[in-house]
Amino acid sequence: MSNVLITKFPVTAPDGTEYRVTVCEGYTPLFGRDAAVTLEIPVKRRKFKHVYSKTFRGIVDYDTSDPDYIELASRTLVEHLESVRKKAEAVASRQAAVERFNAWDGRVSGL
Repeated sequence: MSNVLITKFPVTAPDGTEYRVTVCEGYTPLFGRDAAVTLEIPVKRRKFKHVYSKTFRGIVDYDTSDPDYIELASRTLVEHLESVRKKAEAVASRQAAVERFNAWDGRVSGL
């Protein structure tokens, strides 16, 4: 198997946001020869990256003889979107806590 370097733009998320996805398959010192697929999705000024491996601690993420790059790219994009959603929820929760504190009359009850 030879090394693979492919890019797709646009890859469109359900909300319509377009991403560039790069799949790089080949030798890595950690995973061995032709055993890893790295997907990179540029997000603002950084890259969201996920490494899929043939075998890593007994886990098989993909079939090296017949890889499904579409499924790997889709899975990586969904993982990124879930991460963004969780961060947004955390920010909203903290903001709600600040608003509750500001609205509090300062009285302590039940002591």
